[in-house]
This record gives sequence, structure tokens and C-alpha cells, in this order.
Amino acid sequence: MIRVKGAAAAAALKNIEADITGIELELERLHHRIVELSGAWAGDAQVSAMQALQRSEANLLAMRHLGEAIRGLAVQSLVGVHDFDRKGASAWQR
Repeated sequence: MIRVKGAAAAAALKNIEADITGIELELERLHHRIVELSGAWAGDAQVSAMQALQRSEANLLAMRHLGEAIRGLAVQSLVGVHDFDRKGASAWQR
């Protein structure tokens, strides 16, 4: 007999969301640190810092989009499992 553990799946989804949020916060922290440091640099160092900042911004945006996609897929999967479980349970009640 297949038994779906909805609470465990929901907890796993929360863990995924927490991990994504943690990564986003770390990227934001690094982004702000680059901004702080770039003001103290001049010449090639400042150019390199600005390039790193641009890459950081692009990576942060890509990470947010990826996080949204992961959340959406995880929610869809969880809903699908719940629907399957509910349909299976109703079939046994007939």
C-alpha cells in the first residue's frame, strides 16, 4: 500500500523555501559588501569591483527566478501528490 506523508512533503517544501531564502540573503549581503568596498577603490580595482557588482546583480536576479521556479514546481508536485492520495482514498471508500 502506498501511503503519502503530506506533512513530511509540506515540511520538505518549507525547507526548500528556507534554503532558497538563505541563499538569496547571502547574495544580498555579498552585493552590499561589494558596493561598500567599491567606493574605497580607484582605477582598475574599482572597475573590477563594478564588474563584479554587475555579475552579482545578474546572478541574484537569476537566482530569484530559479527560486521562484523551484517553489512553483515543488508546490505543483505537492498538490499533485495530495490529489492522487485523495483520489486513491476516495476509491477505497466506494
